[in-house]
Amino acid sequence: AASPSRHKVRTEFEKQMEVAGEPKHVLRGLIKRKVLDLRNMWLDDKDLEWFRDAVVAHQGTVQVDEVDLSGNNFTATGVERLLGTLVQAFPGCLDDLRRLDVGLASGWKVQGALLGGLKLTRQLQVLGLSGHQMVDHCVSTLCAGLEAMGVQLKSLDLSSTELGHWSKSGPFRVSKFLATQAKLKTLDLSFNYFMHEALLSLGQVLVATNCVEEIRLAHNPGAGERSNDTTFLRAVGATAHPTGGEIKAGFTFPPMNAFVQFLGRITSLRTVDLRSSGCSHETAFVLANSLVIHFHIETVMLSGNSLGFRGIRALMRLLYLNGFPAGRKMAELQIMGCSLRGVPSSAEASDFAFLDPSGTYSLDLQNPFCRGIADQCLRRWQMLQKMYDTSFGSCFARGFLLDGKPYTPTKDAKNDWTLPQIGTLSFTAAYPLTDAVQSQTPYQTKLMCKKGRALLPEQFGRWLRCFQAVEAEDDTQILLLEALAVDFQVTSAQLRGIMAASPSTATAAMELLMDRTEDPSAIFDLVTDGQLPIRMLPVILDEKHVPEYVEQTKQLHYFCGSNPTGHYCLDLEKSVDAILGEHLVAQNCWEIEVMKAQGAVDCSQKGNFQLFRNERFNYNNHDFSADWLKPLLGRWEFDYASSMHPPPSASSVSNETWRLVCLALEKAAVHEPGFRICALRRVAWRFVVSSSQVKVLWRCLPPGVIAADLFTSLFNRVVDPELLAPMLLRASGRASSSSEGFSTPSVRECIERVGPLRVYAATTIDNLHLTIDFAKHECRVLAELVFRLARKEGWCGLTAVRFYRDPEAPPQLGVPQSWASEMPAKGVLHVTYVGGGGKSAAFRAELQAKYTCISVQLPAALRQAGLK
Repeated sequence: AASPSRHKVRTEFEKQMEVAGEPKHVLRGLIKRKVLDLRNMWLDDKDLEWFRDAVVAHQGTVQVDEVDLSGNNFTATGVERLLGTLVQAFPGCLDDLRRLDVGLASGWKVQGALLGGLKLTRQLQVLGLSGHQMVDHCVSTLCAGLEAMGVQLKSLDLSSTELGHWSKSGPFRVSKFLATQAKLKTLDLSFNYFMHEALLSLGQVLVATNCVEEIRLAHNPGAGERSNDTTFLRAVGATAHPTGGEIKAGFTFPPMNAFVQFLGRITSLRTVDLRSSGCSHETAFVLANSLVIHFHIETVMLSGNSLGFRGIRALMRLLYLNGFPAGRKMAELQIMGCSLRGVPSSAEASDFAFLDPSGTYSLDLQNPFCRGIADQCLRRWQMLQKMYDTSFGSCFARGFLLDGKPYTPTKDAKNDWTLPQIGTLSFTAAYPLTDAVQSQTPYQTKLMCKKGRALLPEQFGRWLRCFQAVEAEDDTQILLLEALAVDFQVTSAQLRGIMAASPSTATAAMELLMDRTEDPSAIFDLVTDGQLPIRMLPVILDEKHVPEYVEQTKQLHYFCGSNPTGHYCLDLEKSVDAILGEHLVAQNCWEIEVMKAQGAVDCSQKGNFQLFRNERFNYNNHDFSADWLKPLLGRWEFDYASSMHPPPSASSVSNETWRLVCLALEKAAVHEPGFRICALRRVAWRFVVSSSQVKVLWRCLPPGVIAADLFTSLFNRVVDPELLAPMLLRASGRASSSSEGFSTPSVRECIERVGPLRVYAATTIDNLHLTIDFAKHECRVLAELVFRLARKEGWCGLTAVRFYRDPEAPPQLGVPQSWASEMPAKGVLHVTYVGGGGKSAAFRAELQAKYTCISVQLPAALRQAGLK
């Protein structure tokens, strides 16, 4: 758009010809400082007649080091004739030609004639072919000719050349040519169509040559808008669907994942341009993980990609604000238009929790994002090994499995972890946040107040430049603030600087960073002088607000820290609910640390060790993790399943005492039945009951009491919780809710509240019907428990087996013994375990302690000091 019109340029050119009078003067004017400059003049082949006349009329010597023909309409034949005319008139004038740019505005197909012109050169170092259509045979001819000439380029521009648009052979041929370029410094492949395989080949070649300093792959859509085009998928080598239906590509992750994994191994790299190239939060994670200790990287451009909070946070933590190694050159990160998050490539490619990545992983190693997660897990163990002397066996107690077989990660000569490029890697990681001794101590400041690392002045200045660069995008600025809040702590001066830099996001900055400030009292005046909303201050209540206050504090009034299991629905705008949420988050952290120290199996719902279940935020499904930054507003609903249980030696209350408790609850003068359960939970820490006493209470409560509320309020106070599942399931199977108090829906809700791994115990699992969904983590752990029992006591103990790999297909009868070591990735198994002939009480007790969390105990100090 900035180029002048063809008519205007031609008119100016004709005037120049008239003023010069003779063609030789025109030649002298165009060749200045050994540069032939005809750029942006909209000339075509016919316009070269005057040039030939000028060359013939010129007397003297001519030496040309650079030729710039960009922005014209010359064909390849025209370029060859132009260079040939120069060489014919002035032999040797192109011997020192180092730069040739024939990038055109309108574009044309590169032909063999261009190679004829290039052969006239001897020391070509810069070649620009931007805007030309590089069809496959032309790419092959050009690359072969350049290789035959022995050219060693320093800069190559093949942007907007249609590489990879209809075939992958062009990008592969370019990669093969680049393998011969040992002096290449700048490479521009923007506005092309590189797919997974081509990007993989390109990355491998650039690592092998290890000389490029600037890489540009901006606006490279890859699969992009043509990903559903059958003709295109056939052209790029996609495989047909096994059922003979639609054709699908062989990769499900963003194409750029395949390329950015190599950037960290290109030690000469300074600049990376991946703007609008289909990058997702996965790509950002892989890129940051690859460049995490790169010393020379200076600029990373990622604007126009769907990175979201996860992607921006990974870039900030691992790359942009990473102070290691000391003296690194990182200076600029461009993330304009990156506030939206892309769709995850697969269910296995889950988000990585930086603050506590403990959990169970099943990673498809074909995706570089999954390999990046595994690499981060191994690096985290290396850090903890130095801090807490954590052994590899204690961190990865269950070892690694590659496609169901034992596997041991290894390192290469550069001391980097090497992982297979294909297969499914499974492992459970348990990272202690403190040492084993400190994990037994309650109320640790380190666990409770996770403010992150201090933000150094140099880091803050760098972050503020990035923050100001997106001043027109409030959404992106808020994501930057969230990424800063979750990993770093700031000073009051830094917070004031952030608020002054962007008044439109000043309130969000205060809300996110006030609790992450080293000296919060120094910024309190910003609240009191009216600059921020009053919700930042506690509300002082008068008499008319007392009833409202009582209603709002009901959950806190009936909350018991020693018996926290239950269902919660918190309005985070209310200070009481926010305090309760913070306490549960801290208690969750304490309990997890104790479970890690005692070597407990990951019994969580989603394989992340967390005790929160069935989370919903603002009525949408939500996954809680250690990285979650609890907002100030919103509706947070969840179940909390504590791991605390009374010791097996504890004695339950007498039946007479329990009868009086049941009578008091039954006759309580309250209108809402739920208040009875709240009161029971509040005082339940004072006594221990048996499973049979729970059944008695269940029967005597009036209608309107939610069965799951009663169950969860007493679950952690039952001395024999392993008997709850048989009691509930068998009663629900033979009796109606009116006679026994147990119905199938209510029992299912009870199990869903606390999780099947806390209900089904190895010692009492016989004759219970189990429904196992292999796509869910806790179901897979339950299946592992059952299969270990069957392998020990006899495989014939598995009865009534029906396995549905596909809901519409007929079921598979029987369970292969190979499932004990390698279970299917998906499908639903219905099975009843009746026990074999060789039942082992000791073995069952060991499995129960390991798999069900029933025997996991918090230390006495924590039980006594916990909030009552």
